Amino acid sequence: MDVDPRRLVVFLAVVRAGGVVGASRALHLTPQAVSQQIATLEDELGVPPFDRTCRRGGAVTPGAAGRRGAAAVAAGCTRRAARGAWAPSA
Repeated sequence: MDVDPRRLVVFLAVVRAGGVVGASRALHLTPQAVSQQIATLEDELGVPPFDRTCRRGGAVTPGAAGRRGAAAVAAGCTRRAARGAWAPSA
């Protein structure tokens, strides 16, 4: 499984904000861009990261269980990017 760490940052933003619109504001992206990143993350993971049966899009059990791990990976990527040690792939 090859998951782009930037998508984990988007996933965490949606969880923290409680929805796509709040995450889009926090990330300075359009809601459509956030939704696209979540859809791609779903393809990469092979499981849906959110329960789409509820309006607020709560994280499903695998998503909730992986939240701490995703946060650690995202934090590590942020630190590496700040040091200039990580360049995003095209």
